[in-house]
Order: sequence, then structure tokens, then C-alpha cells
Amino acid sequence: MFGLVATGAVLLTGDALLKGAWDAAARTAGVAALVVWAAWLLLLRPSIRVRPDRAVVVNIGRITEIPWGRVVDIRRRLQLILDLDDGRSVEAWGSPFLSRRAKPGEDSALTALRSAWGAAAPADAAVVRHLDVPALVAGALAVIAAVICLGVAR
Repeated sequence: MFGLVATGAVLLTGDALLKGAWDAAARTAGVAALVVWAAWLLLLRPSIRVRPDRAVVVNIGRITEIPWGRVVDIRRRLQLILDLDDGRSVEAWGSPFLSRRAKPGEDSALTALRSAWGAAAPADAAVVRHLDVPALVAGALAVIAAVICLGVAR
């Protein structure tokens, strides 16, 4: 889906450039950048990185690093949910990967997380939450580009 959005943005802006419609290209380039960023943020950026000592959950605008020792359960509803020992839970909007060897009906993402959790050595580290600075900076640049392009096109 992201590829379709990005291709559409390139075709829309590129068509205007090829036709020499500089004003149309200027109006569409910034808005296209904003739409592509939003699609990237919603469709590609959310993920779970499985490390030997922790899971790194990347959601929209937020990154949460969860040491395996703090996890008491991993389950799936609409998203993967990591339940923590303090009663809180972290919903992961993304997934670590899809295994090509998964059997029909098997949840390979859930299996991978549970395997990493089970293999981890006990640790008492803190859960770390912080902003997803690269994604937010890219968004700010896309907004600035859209404002500039719309302002130039007037």
C-alpha cells in the first residue's frame, strides 16, 4: 500500500513537471511529501525489533524499549500486546516479521516474540519510552515543504 501511495505522489508531481506546469508541480510536491510521510508513518514505521535482552516497540511517534525481564505475558488481540510486571501493557502496532515457514493458522510474530522472551536471561532494567525523533523530524520537514509549496504556488 505504501508503494502505491509513493508511486502516486511521484506520478502526480512528475506529470506536472514533465508538462512544464511548474505551478502545479509546486502545489503538489509539498502536499505529496506530506501524504507519503503520513503513509510511511502509518504503514511502514510501526514495528517490533527483537533483541536478545529486550523488545523495541516502534509505534506512531513513540518508541518503547521493554526488557524481557519486565514482560509477564505476550498476547494478540488486534495488535500484539506485551503485558508488564507493573500492570501496564504496551500495544505494538507493527510486527517483527512474517515467517515464510509458518504453518497455516500459525502466528509467527507471536511465536517469535514468545521464543525471544523465553530465551532471555532474567534482568531488572527499566522500560524506556521516548519520542520517535527521526519520524517526527521527517514529518516536520514534510509540513514545512507543504506550507512552502502552497505558499509559492499562490
